[in-house]
Amino acid sequence: MKPLLVLGLDGATFDVLDPLLGAGRMPHLERLRGGGTGQLLPSTRPPMTFPAWSSFLTGLSPGCHGLFDFTQKVPGAYQVRFTNATDRAGASLFQRVSRAGGNVLALGMPATFPPERLPGLQVAGFDAPVSTGSDARAASDPELYREVAARVGPWMRPDLDEGAREVGWHERAVEVLLDRIQRKTAFTLEALERLRSRGRSPALVCVVFSESDTVQHHFWRDHDPDSPRHDPRAGRVRREAVSRIHERLDAACAEIRTAFAPEAACAVVSDHGFGGASRRVLHLNRYLEECGFLGRRSRGGGAGVLAREARDAALRWLPPRLAQTLFRRIRPAAA
Repeated sequence: MKPLLVLGLDGATFDVLDPLLGAGRMPHLERLRGGGTGQLLPSTRPPMTFPAWSSFLTGLSPGCHGLFDFTQKVPGAYQVRFTNATDRAGASLFQRVSRAGGNVLALGMPATFPPERLPGLQVAGFDAPVSTGSDARAASDPELYREVAARVGPWMRPDLDEGAREVGWHERAVEVLLDRIQRKTAFTLEALERLRSRGRSPALVCVVFSESDTVQHHFWRDHDPDSPRHDPRAGRVRREAVSRIHERLDAACAEIRTAFAPEAACAVVSDHGFGGASRRVLHLNRYLEECGFLGRRSRGGGAGVLAREARDAALRWLPPRLAQTLFRRIRPAAA
C-alpha cells in the first residue's frame, strides 16, 4: 500500500496563500505545488467545519452523511445538542485504510469524537466549542496517547481563551498559536516514531491544524486593509499574525513530510475558505419579529435563565475541563 500524507489547514484560502507563496514565505508548500497542482475546490453547503471535514472523510455530501452544523435540533424539544461522530453516516477514509490492512495516524480531524477503534492512533479534534484540551479519552489508543503525551505534552492544551476580552489578548494569542503548532508537530513526530517502533508504520498520516482558522477569525481585520473592521492603528504583531502563523504551518508541514516519507503522495487540503466581514448586517430575528413570525419571551427568571447564567459563569471562571463538562451537560431551553 503506497503511503499517503494528508495535511489539513483549516480555513486556508488562496487569498492568503498565494501572496505568501509568491513572496517565498511558504517555500515547502510552494515546492509541493510546483511538483503537482493547486486548485480551488468548492466547499460543502453549508461551507462549515463539521460538514466539510465529514465530507472529506466519507466522500459523501452533508445530505448523505448527516452533519450540517456543530449542533443538531433535539427532536420534540426547543433546544439543540452538539453533534459528534456517532451522528455521521458512511464509512470513513480511516476505516477503509484499516480494512485494507493499513495502519492510520490521524490527528486533529474535527467531528471525529468519539474516535474510531483503528490500528494506529486517532486523536479527535475539537468536537464542541470549549473543547480546549485533549486527553486519552479523545484517542483510539489511550495507552499510546499517554505515552506520547508524557514525552511531548497533549495534542491540545487549554492555553487560549477565545473570548478575546482582556487588553493585550491579541498580542499574546499570536505566540500561543505559534507554540501550538510546534507542540502539535512534536506530537505528530513522536506518535509516528512510536508506531514505527511497534512495527505499525502507518500507511496514512492525516494531520489537521486548526490554527490557520483561529488566526483568521481573530486577525483578518488586521491582515486585510479592505476589511470594514480594519484598524490602521493596529501594531505590527497584529498585522503580521496571519502571515506568521501560515509561515509556521509551512515549516510544520515540511517537518512532518520529511519524518513520514518525502516520497509519499501528499495532499494539502482545507475545509472552507475565508474572508472579511460584510459591510451589511442582517438582524434576522428582528426582521421575523417585525413580520409577526417571532414572539419574544420574558427573561425575568426561571430555570432556563439560571442554567444559562451558571453556564456562562463556569465558562469564565472554572478550570477548562470542568467548564467543558458543565457546558455539555447544561442544555437550557432557548429564549
